Amino acid sequence: MALRFNDTLRNSLMNNLKSYIDGICFVYPGTRPPNPDFPTSELPLVRFTLQYNSATDGMISLSNAPVASEVEGTGTATWFRLEDGNYKIDGDVSVEGGSGDAILDNVGLTAGEMVTLKQMDFSIPNPA
Repeated sequence: MALRFNDTLRNSLMNNLKSYIDGICFVYPGTRPPNPDFPTSELPLVRFTLQYNSATDGMISLSNAPVASEVEGTGTATWFRLEDGNYKIDGDVSVEGGSGDAILDNVGLTAGEMVTLKQMDFSIPNPA
């Protein structure tokens, strides 16, 4: 059986999360570590500065999307890490139509080119 939260609680939880993830998103190649507390030996391919809207319907979305940034390294983007001091979230990267938590316009990145982060939403869904 799944828990159900009312919208007030869902929005409160998501706004609390927002306070930790407004900041920098690093996009990496290779295999994602087992959890966000594990360091990575990879250098970031690109970094994005993110800002999120206040939560509605248990979801936060980027307020500054799409976000373009210059690629720092060449490789295939496979995962990201949002980092704000001690608080971290890792997720998968894909292009539109893929299963990534972050949607880029291209995952084959070349240093010096531009890439766009199109979407990165977080939500607490309410089961039907």
